[in-house]
Amino acid sequence: MFSPDGKIQKRAAPNPDGSPYPIELPVLRADTKVETPCGVCPKIPAGMPKVPANAVEFEDWFWDLYDWYRECRTTGFPQDLAPVMKSLAAEFHDHERLVERSQQFGLIAALAKRGKS
Repeated sequence: MFSPDGKIQKRAAPNPDGSPYPIELPVLRADTKVETPCGVCPKIPAGMPKVPANAVEFEDWFWDLYDWYRECRTTGFPQDLAPVMKSLAAEFHDHERLVERSQQFGLIAALAKRGKS
């Protein structure tokens, strides 16, 4: 079964070799009507069918670049930044704002729904 955040739920089981560290086994899905994690997976772009084939996994170089952006956002961008890096930083900023707005909209919608009950 999947937890609400889309992660596979696991349960501890004794380790067969007798070591003190238990192994974690996936909890079997109890009902076929349970939504798969694809429905809430952040790797699937908006508007795409929620299937594993549409999941986008970023490579290490991308995460390194994103870490650089976050560090510069905190400490300040270099004055002699190349135009391509300025463009990438602007893209990161725009996408972060979109995610923020989406999360805010979800919160507002949940609060509005809660207020109706």
